[in-house]
Amino acid sequence: MFCFLADVEIHRRTGNRLGLQDAMRAVVKASGGLTADWPIDRVFATADEATGTKVFEELYAQMKDSLSRQTCTTVGKARCCVGWRGDYVSRRCAAFGRPQVDHATSANKT
Repeated sequence: MFCFLADVEIHRRTGNRLGLQDAMRAVVKASGGLTADWPIDRVFATADEATGTKVFEELYAQMKDSLSRQTCTTVGKARCCVGWRGDYVSRRCAAFGRPQVDHATSANKT
């Protein structure tokens, strides 16, 4: 969920010029690849620098200590939430002025 929210917010703040993929490319380039062992703060600082935003820093600060059972964001003209409902992952989206649509997927798939 973190990556989805980061991608949406990067697109929003950059007017769709940049996204999560651009941020991750910058991290790979700066770190020298997948063999680097960076602390998460350095990864996020590099990603934020590449996008000219503070999306990773702010989103991480917001979510790191939270064991929230639901995360919501506004995507376009819809408010979307993803969270747990018992043993199910629930996705709810409501377009402004329209009824809410609720989807549930079992989290116990084997």
